[in-house]
Amino acid sequence: MGAEPETLVDVCSAEELATAGRQVVAGPHGEIVVFWNDGRPTALANVCLHKERRLSDGFLLKGRIVCPGHQWSFDIESGFCKERDKHQPRYDVQLVDGRVGVVAESLSAPSGMGPVGAPDGAADRRRAARLTPGAPPAGG
Repeated sequence: MGAEPETLVDVCSAEELATAGRQVVAGPHGEIVVFWNDGRPTALANVCLHKERRLSDGFLLKGRIVCPGHQWSFDIESGFCKERDKHQPRYDVQLVDGRVGVVAESLSAPSGMGPVGAPDGAADRRRAARLTPGAPPAGG
């Protein structure tokens, strides 16, 4: 038996993404923001791991997305925030026949959390409830 094929979440054409600069799509673990960076796509979880703001509402500066909440900035390739030594969850991206696709199973866990769905604190429980399909409501 071979490996199962990867599930791609279709985003848009590479040309559309290059023109727009970023797109937001629904993924299996919540919203995904996809950026066009130096001629290729890259993707992060759209909800900031710090204050749960939408990174797609932030601004790009020198290859970093700056969160509109408290100005944490994440490298859009790796998701790394060097000022806080934390990683924003990221996704692998593929170009197939001129279309941008996000590999649905490639979500990396945020820094300070175990696997997605196994959080440590209250904010992490709220975030995991949003990121984990079928999770019980947060706060209970």
